[in-house]
Amino acid sequence: MRRTMEGEADRLDRDLEALASRKRRKVLEHFLTADTEVTTLEVLSCKLARLNVGDGGDGPPPTERARTELHHVHLPRLADRGLVEYDAESGTVRYRSDERVEVLVRTLAEWETCDDTCER
Repeated sequence: MRRTMEGEADRLDRDLEALASRKRRKVLEHFLTADTEVTTLEVLSCKLARLNVGDGGDGPPPTERARTELHHVHLPRLADRGLVEYDAESGTVRYRSDERVEVLVRTLAEWETCDDTCER
């Protein structure tokens, strides 16, 4: 029993690490709200750039910056966790459903948008 509880705790830690970045949560939210299991790096890059998810300042345009971060950081991290399959050559991103992570993503999205009138 203890081994099972430790395994579940480890899984929760991995889930929370994968969801620690707002950008990764937004990628997963895209799949949950777009009713699709497949999208492209370009679509996700534009979505993150439009949402102003990222750092401002000098440097490349927001879409290019989002594309670079997705390609090098966020999509590999989600792929390592088994939440997406990312084909860097074609730019295709396929979502791999995980009910437990979906509950966390939805809960965190509600919490992020909650204003001062929400009870926590």
